[in-house]
Amino acid sequence: LGLDLYVSQVQNTTLKSPKVSKNIPTVAQVTQGEVILFAARAIQIMTTAEPNLFVLLEGRAQTVNYVPTPHRFCLVLSDDTLIGKRRAAQR
Repeated sequence: LGLDLYVSQVQNTTLKSPKVSKNIPTVAQVTQGEVILFAARAIQIMTTAEPNLFVLLEGRAQTVNYVPTPHRFCLVLSDDTLIGKRRAAQR
């Protein structure tokens, strides 16, 4: 795309543009595995070094299920339509 920007400067402008947003699924598809493996390894390193450390990893169940843990919590909404309303409000 030829962009050289700081995310903090364009998170609500350029990154929301069709030129960028249409490519997000493609980028996510090819990088998501590497990202979650990196996160899982980092969590393992941190908790091995500090046994009393608790790490909270937030994300979609399909993604965070790849992180091995004896503890797993799933937060759910009482009203499933809230997700759609939130997404609509962001546009």
